Formats: sequence, structure tokens, C-alpha cells
Amino acid sequence: MQDQHFSILEYRKHLQHTWALEEDFNSYLKGLAEDRNTRQAESRREQIGTVLLKRYAALEKFYTGSDALERSCLRDAERYFNEAIELDPNYKLAYFMRGMVHVRAEKYDAAVADFNTGLKLSENDEL
Repeated sequence: MQDQHFSILEYRKHLQHTWALEEDFNSYLKGLAEDRNTRQAESRREQIGTVLLKRYAALEKFYTGSDALERSCLRDAERYFNEAIELDPNYKLAYFMRGMVHVRAEKYDAAVADFNTGLKLSENDEL
């Protein structure tokens, strides 16, 4: 089976996801500067900071999994995509890529389940 590559649209969406994380992080830093002294702001910083750290960690796992898939290291790829999904359960591209791992491993039921989850998460996306 030939290696699967991102389509231009998928790559563009992934870049938009990465840029959105950058914007969230910059907004978080701005909020830190503006809200330094209140207890509510402290709680807000902790919540947002935790979410952002998980998203960045998921992105790192996604890239590592993609690299493993490209090298046909299917066990490693699946593990990294699992970790990305665990960190960010709404990470639709991680579901699609884990589905590709399952296709390459001939686990077709698992692949269909991941593709369906990715599609369900993508229902509200604009084309």
C-alpha cells in the first residue's frame, strides 16, 4: 500500500489549528499581564494554561506519530496518536491518522471507527 499524505486542505486545516494554538497562547500571556492580582484571574490562568499545554503536547505527539507512520513504525505511530487523542479528545486529524495506521495494519473495523469519529468532529468545519 502506498504511503498516504495529507491533502492540501488537510494540511491547511492543520496549520490553522497550529496558528489558533499560537493565538490562544498569546491571548493567555496577555491575560496574565492584565489580570495579575485577582483570585479569579489566577484560576482562569491555571485552566487556560492547562488546556494550552495539553494542546501543544497533543500537537507534538501528532507530529511524532506522523513521522513514525511515514517510517512504517505502526506500533509507535498508533501509540503517539493515542497519546495525542488522550491529551486532546477533539483532535480530529489524530483520529484520521490513527485510522490510517489501522488501515496499514489491516484493522479495518478500528479504522472505520476512527474515520467516523474524525468525521463527526468535523461536521461543523467550513470547507
